[in-house]
Amino acid sequence: MSMKLKMRRFFFFLLSCVVTMGLFFISGCEDEEIAELALLGTLSVAEINSTSAMVGGNVHYDGGVPVESKGVVWGTSGDPTLDENEGEKTVGDGIGQFVVSITGLSPATTYYVRGFAKNSEGIAYSPQLEFNTRGELVTVSTADVSDITVDSAVSGGNVEDDGGLEVVARGVVWSTEESPDLDDHEGMTEDGDGTGEFESELTGLSPSTTYYVRAYATNEEGTSYGEQESFTTESEPADLPVVVTASVSDITVDSAISGGSVEDDGGAGVTVRGVVWSTEESPGLDDHEGMTEDGDGTGEFESELTGLSPSTTYYVRAYAQNEEGTSYGEQESFTTESEPVELRVVITASVSDITVDSAISGGNVEDDGGADVTARGVVWSTEESPGLDDHEGMTEDDDGTGEFESELTGLSPATTYYVRAYATNEEGTSYGEQ
Repeated sequence: MSMKLKMRRFFFFLLSCVVTMGLFFISGCEDEEIAELALLGTLSVAEINSTSAMVGGNVHYDGGVPVESKGVVWGTSGDPTLDENEGEKTVGDGIGQFVVSITGLSPATTYYVRGFAKNSEGIAYSPQLEFNTRGELVTVSTADVSDITVDSAVSGGNVEDDGGLEVVARGVVWSTEESPDLDDHEGMTEDGDGTGEFESELTGLSPSTTYYVRAYATNEEGTSYGEQESFTTESEPADLPVVVTASVSDITVDSAISGGSVEDDGGAGVTVRGVVWSTEESPGLDDHEGMTEDGDGTGEFESELTGLSPSTTYYVRAYAQNEEGTSYGEQESFTTESEPVELRVVITASVSDITVDSAISGGNVEDDGGADVTARGVVWSTEESPGLDDHEGMTEDDDGTGEFESELTGLSPATTYYVRAYATNEEGTSYGEQ
């Protein structure tokens, strides 16, 4: 209300008093109460987050007439009013303190808020308060994993929403354990900043290994992660194993000991190992007379060769097999021992065709004792038990087993002789009965 208007009202008031009472006593009249706008204190703000805040205010004075409503108005432009704002909220009437929860705000945004109090004289506003809402975490998704090799892969992600704040870092993290993050990972990439899609190359991976990968993006509110993806790297191309053949030992007439050592599995597990042997050179799994299976894996192993033949030369090779195939060690050779040789069985034939100086006898070699009969015949003497070392005569009638005939010559007339068949092999000489 202007000063001129107040003076005019006061003049008419005085005039009214004089006319009514007839007395010119100003003290006999009462002054009329004057109404005005309410008075508000400074606002305060608390519990600010990305989309809401709590604002407190106080109506100190009602302006002489009742406060009909009070509350706050806000906006992203300065000095919001009840006629021009982005939000308003009324919390009652009268004087005193009040608290308003304002919602629906945008993250990471500057807001201006003023308290208001409305009475019959009009609307009064508090001094303006300025505050910034908090930002939100980034929204990021993880890309599918592709181009997987033995030691690398390609992934990435998409920063779909920056949360109202600048994205300062983005990339992927990975590990052989689930849920990798920036504090616990085996590898990570840094792929620029900002929103949008990005591609990441994962390197230094191990073959045949399962990994877990997540995209990440960071703003000043913190780091958020995309969903987890998993993949398994390829296996390294396998080579044939490296195997060495052990020397042959403990050779008998029908067995021996060999084996080998798998020094390298070729990058794939050795599934079977052992030795192969044959009387022909270069035995293999497809061409052998005998073989062993002596476990799997790398390292030394021992093999027992059985069912061998006496006095026979064999060739033996160690082998090892993985998913790529079979490899062989160098060839070793050995000869089994001969069977123990016994003296042969020989029978002396009866003597016939006796003359003054000759006779016919012979014999039968029925068993060679396990070794070739190299000589056979008869020995004779005028003394009993003639032998090859003590005789008066002998014949040599070929070799081998079976019957043979011997002619005794140079005998003396009217003389008694003793005769025995004999047969010789590598064990010695045996005689038939006399």
